Amino acid sequence: MSSVQTIALQRVDPNHVAVIAPDTWDQFVRGGTPLLPGDRKIDLLLLTLRDGVCEEIDPITLALDENGYLMRLDVRMRPLPRDPSVFDARSVFLGRYLKHAHHWKPTAELIDQALSLASRNSFVR
Repeated sequence: MSSVQTIALQRVDPNHVAVIAPDTWDQFVRGGTPLLPGDRKIDLLLLTLRDGVCEEIDPITLALDENGYLMRLDVRMRPLPRDPSVFDARSVFLGRYLKHAHHWKPTAELIDQALSLASRNSFVR
């Protein structure tokens, strides 16, 4: 059975990233601890590893509240009238907007640094 792991790295300036401690990241994901109180938005590189090999690198931007917890966005939409001639694609457009609004493009050097940090911490083979 394969083992899948996510390593979170924060962009500390345009040219550097730092590893977020795995325990801190796990607690943050569950809503149990804040991440960097005071920062309103942070850029992260999430490395997905399968059996120690990096499969995916996902650059995301998270909006945090004043306490450092993930800011949630309420996107509930009222249903459209049941009419066969109306196609409701609002969720698709909203999904695309959210994906692109919270995405950034890391440089090749930043990705190399992230992989190097992860391998130094024995996460990547």
